[in-house]
Amino acid sequence: MNGKIFESPQFAIIQNPPSFPNFILMPRILKNIVLYVWSFWSWWMLVLVLCLFFPPIWVLVILGKPWSIRLAMKFPGATARLFLFLSGIRPRVIGREKVDFSKQHIFISNHNSNLDPMISGALVKSPYKFLGKAEVLSLPVFGFVLRNLNVPVRRQDEDDRARSMGELAKAIRQGYSLIIYPEGTRNLSGDLVGQFHEGAFRLSIEMGVPIVLLAAINSEVRMPPNRWVLSPGLLFCEWSEPILAKTGENQEAFTLRCRAELIRIIKEGKCKMKN
Repeated sequence: MNGKIFESPQFAIIQNPPSFPNFILMPRILKNIVLYVWSFWSWWMLVLVLCLFFPPIWVLVILGKPWSIRLAMKFPGATARLFLFLSGIRPRVIGREKVDFSKQHIFISNHNSNLDPMISGALVKSPYKFLGKAEVLSLPVFGFVLRNLNVPVRRQDEDDRARSMGELAKAIRQGYSLIIYPEGTRNLSGDLVGQFHEGAFRLSIEMGVPIVLLAAINSEVRMPPNRWVLSPGLLFCEWSEPILAKTGENQEAFTLRCRAELIRIIKEGKCKMKN
């Protein structure tokens, strides 16, 4: 079998899956053509899946019952997993045993790629709500469903940020977990992880819900920032243990500690990929 095998004690995996062309050995022009065609096919498949799933989701959201909303919220995760499969992106996740998805968590992830919401949606197995940009959740037709299944926020509007925090707290009281990207937008700084906003960590302290970190170690390789071209292959991710604030730890210190832990996980993950 072709491909380099990782010797990490936590996983042994194939770096270049044999079922895909060896993009490294292709001439650059041919490689770009193949990736553009592959990406077009993958996104077109996503559109077809969304068109298939949208009518039942729309009906369930219109009903507006707690049970129908819970049922509707199963579709985004299924869509994300199907999209990753169809696009040839294979998650390789370590630390799955650290997370009990029957309990509530605030899931925090780094944000280097437009692919990241798909990754989080596919890997989180408990009922969840995203904190998402109001612009995205206001898309025609789909926006109605997205707003009812997630929490929109205009990050530059202080009043709207306060409103979104109230909605997130309400979602926790209703039994949902949360998925939040505390960098606020894709990280283009050149650092492994951008600076964190503190809202998610304040919620964790106030509501007593632990933070769980999801490190997307090479999502920017599978889909570069500010581009929509997909590169099939392995996607490396790692979960952290649940993290609660220490006694007397304020939200700023808690935020910095969680950010430092996420950076550590990503650094170690990238080192494993190089060895």
